[in-house]
Amino acid sequence: MADKVTENESPWFWKVFGGAIISIITLLLAFFVNSLMINISNNRSEIFTALNALKEENASLREKVAALTQGQVRVNDLIKASDDMNKLSIKTTNEKVQELKDRISKLESKNEPKKENDSGKISQ
Repeated sequence: MADKVTENESPWFWKVFGGAIISIITLLLAFFVNSLMINISNNRSEIFTALNALKEENASLREKVAALTQGQVRVNDLIKASDDMNKLSIKTTNEKVQELKDRISKLESKNEPKKENDSGKISQ
C-alpha cells in the first residue's frame, strides 16, 4: 500500500519542488511589478521635466508677444502722428500757396501797364 497514492495525498514532486516553484513565480512577479513601478516613476519625472520646460518657453513666448504688441501699438501711434503731421503740413502748405497767390495777384495788379483813355489821359 505504500506504492499507491491515495486521493488525499499529492505527488512527491509537488511536495519537494512545489514551494520552490511558487517562490520563483512570486519573485518574478515582484520583479515585474518593481520594474513597472520604476518605469512609471521615470516616465513621470521626464514628463514633469518636459512640462516645466514648456511652461518656461510659454512664459518666454508670452513676454515676446507682449513686447511685440507694445511695439505694434507704438508703430500705430507713430503712423497716426505721421499722418496728422502730413495733414497739418499739407494744410500749412496750402495756406502758404494761397498767400503767395494773393501776393502775386496783388503784384500783378500793381504792375499792369497803364492804358490811355479816349481823351488821352493815362489811367490805371
